Amino acid sequence: MRSYDRAAGLRLLLIARGRAGHTWEVRREAALMLQRQLLLLPPSRIAEHDFWFVKLALKRRKGIDLPLNRDVLREGFRARDVKEFVGEWRRRLKRPAGLLQRSASGQCAVRWQYLAQGEYRVFLARYLFSPEEVVNRVLSRVRVSKGEELPFPQDSDLIQAEARLAAKALPKYEARILKLLCDPSKIYWVSEQPDTAVNSLVAYPPGTVVLVVKPPGSCVEFEIKRAGTPSSRPLSVKFEQNGEEVPPSHRLQGGSLGWHLRFEGRAGARFSRIYRTVHGRVPAIAVTHGLKSIHTLPTAKGERPIIEFLSSRELFGDGFEAMRGALRHCVRAAFDADDYGVPDLPGELGRTMNFLIQAWPGQVVQSGTSSFRLDRLAEYLSPDGAKRYFGVSLEQHAEPDHAHELADQLFEEILGDFARPHHRSRSYSRYLTEVFAMNRRRADHVFLALLRELGTFWGTLATVKGYTNGESFVSRNIGLRSEWSGAQWHVGLRFMDQDDLHLPDPSQNDFSPNRLLKGMLLDQKYVSGSEKRPNPKSSLFALTQIYRVTPQIHAAGLLVLKQARTSTVKKTRTELKRNIPLRDHFSPTFLRKSLECDRLWAAYSRERERIRMTPALIDQLLKRIYPDAPDGGRIKQHAKALRESAEHFFLNPNT
Repeated sequence: MRSYDRAAGLRLLLIARGRAGHTWEVRREAALMLQRQLLLLPPSRIAEHDFWFVKLALKRRKGIDLPLNRDVLREGFRARDVKEFVGEWRRRLKRPAGLLQRSASGQCAVRWQYLAQGEYRVFLARYLFSPEEVVNRVLSRVRVSKGEELPFPQDSDLIQAEARLAAKALPKYEARILKLLCDPSKIYWVSEQPDTAVNSLVAYPPGTVVLVVKPPGSCVEFEIKRAGTPSSRPLSVKFEQNGEEVPPSHRLQGGSLGWHLRFEGRAGARFSRIYRTVHGRVPAIAVTHGLKSIHTLPTAKGERPIIEFLSSRELFGDGFEAMRGALRHCVRAAFDADDYGVPDLPGELGRTMNFLIQAWPGQVVQSGTSSFRLDRLAEYLSPDGAKRYFGVSLEQHAEPDHAHELADQLFEEILGDFARPHHRSRSYSRYLTEVFAMNRRRADHVFLALLRELGTFWGTLATVKGYTNGESFVSRNIGLRSEWSGAQWHVGLRFMDQDDLHLPDPSQNDFSPNRLLKGMLLDQKYVSGSEKRPNPKSSLFALTQIYRVTPQIHAAGLLVLKQARTSTVKKTRTELKRNIPLRDHFSPTFLRKSLECDRLWAAYSRERERIRMTPALIDQLLKRIYPDAPDGGRIKQHAKALRESAEHFFLNPNT
């Protein structure tokens, strides 16, 4: 159908809302067809648009003089006046890209099928599928077991306040879905045949152990962390890998440690509050909402308590002895590190109980995330990206039409708005090249804006003596997402996995210069690497690959990154001197010592060439900054830190 037809639209509306008893898949296609119908409606027919606004519950009564509901503002629109709103509405309806573009009948059918499978890209679907229906659909695609709320013992009010603030900023539709997903009695596990497609309602992204929920017609995403492995045993225990000990946070294979989730939730909430106090806006950081303790697991024998699963060869299956051996090593290592537990508990059951006490298996629901991680985007936007996505991730053949739809979907995320060639080449690689050529100016603009955002986040964290050992800046832990805001598409970063985010505690009076500078230097390594040694895992490297920028734009981007970092450091230092709410996040003693540290680092930066020629000058410099420090104490610590981390930007103005 190539012209607007109200009767056809009303039939599609009936089907899409499920009033005629059609399946989810049929409703999904009807929603996409209805969206196309509304795009065929001429923009000049304001009264007819108003008719549909009422039908879709965007306003209560007909009348072009009656405004839209206030909720449309939280959905990213700017206008409530019907005449102004029509233009914004039509721009939003144009995603998925090329919805009205004509193609051969065979290509059209393939394309339509691909588009309909991605509910989150079908904008109208948010008005046709209720939040309850969406969550029920999610539940039908995963395995569910029992849990309960896991409280935060420290800064609970702060964490909950940040979560409420994030939820309040969501449109009502997404906020309701989030609330339902946060049901503490439900733990979600990936199915044994998971959906890994990037456009799915609920997906298990390759290379992760999380579930991602993308609500219909939404720019928002929720992450369920962690959600097990796609097998009959969702969890296991590992102590060693390739002859080396596995970090404590990764010893529960497929699951998260409750204490680790608590740490991440608190660290993320504290930094979010600090960032907002400095800049007057929230950072693009993952927010912890529902923290749950795991009681039971889905097994081949049905749902069973986790302690029974880890104790029973019959329930666990193959590899039971190896798992038990790893569990014993984990418990022993935890006791050696003065961890929690009850050493006197006897036998294998006692060991299992101690492991659960020490690990406290948990799960969390987060907002502010993105499954479009930088490393994956760089891979999928490479010349062989379609083969990597369809052939490796989905284990399918990369059909040319599906490959082009994947490209369009990725361009929607990395560019927001983009122009498409009128005729598609058969080659995925050539199609990527053509789209980048047509949108070169837009790609360069977004690239520079993202580096400015990266520099601001990094500079704020470094100035308050925070660090993540590179975990929050490595390309696999930063995502990218386009959002509809102010009636326009905006592309932004998403900083995730704050499980190694270290901030000075309000009760902390001192810090280890060596640990601090080492952690900050790792952050720098995974932000940008160095001019002589580019880091393939850094966020800058990934963004350069994603946007295919020229050496000139790359150099301009590096300059933008440094300028944003420098101006942010200056601004944050000024706020630390005069902003009482910001200073309240730190102890007075720490603030004084932090200021001393800043003076030392600035002096080292100025005299680094002299120090390079005469290393003994470090001690003189330290004694000048710390005249009362005892020999062998703080001076030796700081001297070691300066020598080992001399390439950090606080110590080297050229980096």
